[in-house]
Amino acid sequence: MVKYLYADPLKCSGCKICELVCSFTFNGVLDPNRARIKVVSLGHLDEVLVCRNCRDAPCIEACPREAIYRDEREVVMV
Repeated sequence: MVKYLYADPLKCSGCKICELVCSFTFNGVLDPNRARIKVVSLGHLDEVLVCRNCRDAPCIEACPREAIYRDEREVVMV
């Protein structure tokens, strides 16, 4: 099943912890440029523009605002 990513800018604070955890988990470095997820600030909102929707997405556990989650269909929600 394809897992789609959705952004909820009202929950996302733009802290980019998801990027750090992602890059460390999959590349062994704390480098947001090497993350599979990208958060971009668009004025006063922060949007997730890219994500590979990993099966075991470490960003879900890492998000302090609980902006990232899977719905009942296993769709990754941000």
